[in-house]
Amino acid sequence: MRAGVKQKAAQNCGLLIVLLFLSLCLSQANAREAYRPYKDRLFAYPGILEVGYNGDYILVDYQIERDIYQRDYVAEQEVHSEYISLKPKWATRQVSMQLAGVHLDHRRVGQVTKKTRQIVFFLHGKGGDSRLGMSDYRFGGNFNRLKNLSYRNDGVYITADFTDFGNNGAAQVLELMQYYARKAPQANISLACASMGSLICYQMANNSQALQYLDAMIILGGANHRALYQSKLFEKRIPVVIAHGTNDRAYDWKQQFNHYAAFKKNNPAYPVRLTLFKNGSHGTPIRMIDWRLTLNWLSNAAPK
Repeated sequence: MRAGVKQKAAQNCGLLIVLLFLSLCLSQANAREAYRPYKDRLFAYPGILEVGYNGDYILVDYQIERDIYQRDYVAEQEVHSEYISLKPKWATRQVSMQLAGVHLDHRRVGQVTKKTRQIVFFLHGKGGDSRLGMSDYRFGGNFNRLKNLSYRNDGVYITADFTDFGNNGAAQVLELMQYYARKAPQANISLACASMGSLICYQMANNSQALQYLDAMIILGGANHRALYQSKLFEKRIPVVIAHGTNDRAYDWKQQFNHYAAFKKNNPAYPVRLTLFKNGSHGTPIRMIDWRLTLNWLSNAAPK
């Protein structure tokens, strides 16, 4: 009898979590959508195990067997074809230009005009370059979805090369942001930083010049940093999304959780979300983050 009661209580608890998450998704759907639906069923979070902070924190069910081996045709190298569309290929360009005195490449999906409303910059981690964020078949097709979301919604997606994760790299990324901000003055600019690329994001958070253009920040498996909530970014109330795997061996998820909690402690209403992937590794956020859900929320949370 007791076992049955406990089992039913657990089921009810799980149902409440799902219903809460669905209600949050529906409320977001009623808000202005910068990015219309694209393969939402395939890329939706496979299960929500826990919800907190009024829905701003979620723990996502991540399983290697399902989310890598069943999703990929060749594990970690080639996703099944239904996850991708190569339509953005015709709007993809490789561009070379001088940035902070260094000749560097970046790759761009979409045309930049004065009517452009959304620009997403992606910064790679150690050992990567601007090709990583343009991968169609790797990472479960998730970069391909981001490319399609940008292309199909008159947005722009840019992946950047830079020389290091310190001051030089930050200066180069800043000049790139400034260049595109001038070409698209109405655009919301989101900066997504993966792994060590987050070190540049953290520098931008205290750079007054960068904050003139930056509207949102995304940290994917990022380095531990406890002072973001004490930065100029915090003062300007720029929305932040942090995504991390609980089995990340490079950067401890607990420190990221504490960092997130510090945001909420200092300002409970601050627009910051934490998405944890249970048992996820260092690269899991890149593979699993729901780009459409994330970017639409950031677009609505950004200061007007």
